[in-house]
Amino acid sequence: MIPKNSFFRTVFIFSSVLFLISLLAILLSWKKLPPEIPLYYSQPWGTEQLAKPANLFILPFANFLVLLFTLLINKLIPQENFLLQIFSLTALLFSFLACLTLIKIIFLVI
Repeated sequence: MIPKNSFFRTVFIFSSVLFLISLLAILLSWKKLPPEIPLYYSQPWGTEQLAKPANLFILPFANFLVLLFTLLINKLIPQENFLLQIFSLTALLFSFLACLTLIKIIFLVI
């Protein structure tokens, strides 16, 4: 399932590690999380931004979907190296930003 090209394999492994770090951060801090956490920063300031701690799993789940989409694109059009590089680097960037956001939110409330 992992791409054979070393570039794609490296990007996939880094993205997967960031996904696992996100899950691990949620699980390790689960008991310390308050009943409501600020998650929806695009909403107006106040109670609209608050969510239950279980909603933190949205970020790793979205990361997982992006990884699956990148693998699917890699399988469907393996001859388009430039397009695959763009999708792979976008997936890596998304994984990094999702993990960073999640850890910042956790450290904000703990």
